[in-house]
Amino acid sequence: MSEQQKPKKRFSLRKLIYNDKNLIIISLLAAVCIWVATSMNLSPETTKNISVPLKIDFSDTVTEELGFKCYGESSMTVNVTVRAKKYLAKDISADDLDVKLQTSSVTTTGIHEVPISVSAGDSGDFTVESYYPTVYTGYFDVPEEQEMEIKLNYNTKDYVADGFVAGESLLNEPNVVVSGPKTYVARVSKVVADVNLNDKLSETATINIEPKAVDVYGNKVDYISLNYGAEKLTLTIPVLKVKQLSTHVTLTDAPESVDLSKIKIYYSTDSIRAGVLAGTDIKAAELGEVHFTDLRVGENTFTFNATQLEGITVLDDTEKVTVRVVVPSDYTSKDIDVSAAGVKLNNVPAGYTAKVTALNSDSVTIIGPKSAIRGLKAKNVVLSCDLTAKKGESIKTGTRQLPVTVSIAKADGTWAYGTYQATVELSKK
Repeated sequence: MSEQQKPKKRFSLRKLIYNDKNLIIISLLAAVCIWVATSMNLSPETTKNISVPLKIDFSDTVTEELGFKCYGESSMTVNVTVRAKKYLAKDISADDLDVKLQTSSVTTTGIHEVPISVSAGDSGDFTVESYYPTVYTGYFDVPEEQEMEIKLNYNTKDYVADGFVAGESLLNEPNVVVSGPKTYVARVSKVVADVNLNDKLSETATINIEPKAVDVYGNKVDYISLNYGAEKLTLTIPVLKVKQLSTHVTLTDAPESVDLSKIKIYYSTDSIRAGVLAGTDIKAAELGEVHFTDLRVGENTFTFNATQLEGITVLDDTEKVTVRVVVPSDYTSKDIDVSAAGVKLNNVPAGYTAKVTALNSDSVTIIGPKSAIRGLKAKNVVLSCDLTAKKGESIKTGTRQLPVTVSIAKADGTWAYGTYQATVELSKK
């Protein structure tokens, strides 16, 4: 008989059951299944407390569409109690809970208690018995910003040691941006920072400050944040040593061989009471400079502002100092005729030609001792202009005004009075 004609073997439940070996295996499997099912059904229930972090976020909600912003805590913790079979409870975590705010409840400004909902996740193997808190409380309003100056509130006026004075205090950020709900920003009267100085200062100090927004009664305004560019706000208090400084000016551009002892300088006030930064070697109140080009024979008067002198703070009433510089009568002056053709041009750029087309004066006044001026000739006076381009400056053709340097040969102790300019024309070759 062919293989296709062989009869098929039929499954026999009778043979399976009445086979002792198979019957033992089936009985064991059935017993295990019944034991597991019974244990699960009869397992005792228990409760478990779970802390769930909740981020406060009203983005993409009706609240945001209305232009409101939430002012309050940006996150909170919800304590949830769940009930589950004891063997399941140990595996339940915060990830199995769905905790969220019912944001649709906020449609107006003001303080709102937003309901919190808690439910079991997709597993459904436990129930939520209770949770706390059940609401989130926050203030909702249209956001507003306003820039304000920081006002300093010192705990004492007497905070420097004897023999010292305080200079003008300096904040690294003098202004802050006050931001918060519109209603509360309107209540801010000023931004203040307390400066607590318990020890008297004898040197410059830098301290950290904490500004706060207050109302007209000095009470801190809620829901307000202060924003500034620096990482932290600092206040620098310069402490100055009190000194009596002599006034002084510097004579500059003095010619060679000039006898400075003959040039007399007189001050409307000989000294100034001033504060000097501790540790600096300032011995005089430097008023400024007097150039020899500004000196003629006789009395020359200059006025200097004493309120903004470098390195010192004037403590008395001195605001201006008048300085008289006297060139003695044994000096004289002489006018030397000059012309544009006699001006020497130095450092003309390669590939260019230059010429002087005009001078702002047809003579140069020379000051000096009578003995030196007596023999002074026009050939001893040399005028020159420097055409060196400034660093990074491109060469430009055309006409420009340049300062003229006056050099005097074979006449010791002489100088040119006044300033002179030449009109120079630069063109390509």
